[in-house]
Amino acid sequence: METLYDILEVSRKASKEVIEKAYKTLAKKYHPDLQTEENKVHAEAMMKKINDAYEILSDDEKRSKYDRELEEKEEQERNNLNNNVNMNNVTSNNEYYNAYTQKNNEYSERNNKNIDENDWREQFSKLSKKQQEKLIKNIQKEASAEYRKLYVDYFRSLGFKIKRKWTFKDFLAIFILILILCLIIFILWLIPPTHELLLELYESNLFIRIIVNITIGIFQGIINFFKNITNY
Repeated sequence: METLYDILEVSRKASKEVIEKAYKTLAKKYHPDLQTEENKVHAEAMMKKINDAYEILSDDEKRSKYDRELEEKEEQERNNLNNNVNMNNVTSNNEYYNAYTQKNNEYSERNNKNIDENDWREQFSKLSKKQQEKLIKNIQKEASAEYRKLYVDYFRSLGFKIKRKWTFKDFLAIFILILILCLIIFILWLIPPTHELLLELYESNLFIRIIVNITIGIFQGIINFFKNITNY
């Protein structure tokens, strides 16, 4: 929602001096006499908005009234947004229940292929406590993942940017990838033709030389750290 403050490009706490200075700057920028023929229509429309905004914000009484109305309008919009979110939460809860039920059925089919669907509760009761807990944990895990996906998709549809949360598995995958790359480089280093090529690349490229030196320094630091621990 565009406000009069946005039109004059000032903050809501701007003083009268700042508002007057902003008005003069914009009036000069959009004055129709200073525009080309093709921009005159737009400039005239902007000047009208600028004049209307300045007329209200330069008057203390009119500005106070406008601020109260603006605050009420924004409060109403926030309430409407909260109501929409609450309604969506109800929908999401229903979707969560449906996803949970679906995963429950899938696990029942996979783990009880020879069991009649109408008899799965009885068969579930025959499982050991450990097996029951494992089955419930897996169902809840997949249902929660499905719920999070629906939740993220909804807010992305509203224009929100959802940052991906890094997990331990992500860091572990990166660490394993780095180890594999180091192993490949080590094997290539042992082969005479590639050894000479890598050595030439190291000596001719400053960026690679810096990366290699930093990596070697990190590994040397780790080795020295463990040596000091064993010495104690």
